[in-house]
Formats: sequence, C-alpha cells, structure tokens
Amino acid sequence: MIVVANCLRAPRDLGAWIEQMFGLVPPTIDGVSGFRELHLRKVEPEETDCVYVDLTVWEDRSFFEDWRISKAFEDAHAQAREHHEKFRLLHPLRYIFDISLSLDVELLDSLLIERLSKDYPRGVSPHSRFHEVLAIVPDVSSLR
Repeated sequence: MIVVANCLRAPRDLGAWIEQMFGLVPPTIDGVSGFRELHLRKVEPEETDCVYVDLTVWEDRSFFEDWRISKAFEDAHAQAREHHEKFRLLHPLRYIFDISLSLDVELLDSLLIERLSKDYPRGVSPHSRFHEVLAIVPDVSSLR
C-alpha cells in the first residue's frame, strides 16, 4: 500500500475555502479502484499561513496513477477551473510513502511534520500537530 500526502500551504483566509472544496470530494472518489482512505488534516498551531495535508491511502501506486488520469480525478478537481485565482495562491507539495498493511499513524505524523517544517517553515514548526478535518474511510466489506 502507499500513502500519498498532498500538502497545501495557503494564506490563512483560504482555510475555510480549502475545507469546503474537500467537502465536495467524497462522491468523486466513491468506488474508485484501489482507493482505501482519505484524510484531510490541518497543521496546528498555524504559524503565518495555513497548512493542510490531504492523505490518501491506495492499494498500490498503480491505482493512484490510474486515478490521476481518470474522469473521477477530473471530477474531484473540477473546482480548480472555477476558482483558478484561489488555486494559484496554494503552494503544493507531494510526498509518497510505501507502507505495510498496518499504518503507524504516529510515525507518519512525525515524518510529515519533520518534512513540512523544512519545506514550509512559515507554516509548520517541529512542534506542530495535526487536526483531522475530514475522513473518508469506505466500508471495507464493500471494497472486496
């Protein structure tokens, strides 16, 4: 399995908008092959900018790559065209982690905070923590 961490740094006043945009994602990812989980997490405390991390868990990298060229991906990112001025203010980064079947959330959190504090020093410090904003974890029995 892999965890894809899409990280977004933005001006603080875009925080509510980012959360609203991610609230539109669930129907676009429902039933996508290989998708396991999505978590939108906010880094706290905020420094000068807000930082969000969108974690998606996939059965393997091929499912993630297939989704990136699918209609479901287009649908999930349809708001980018309508709100292109706001999207231009986001500073994205992507990290991909290979994981075993048991995800050690504390270890992943510490790895992310360590990387983000170097890559986004204006938004994350080594003492930052995550707050879960949104979680999409489909019923595992429906994935078989």
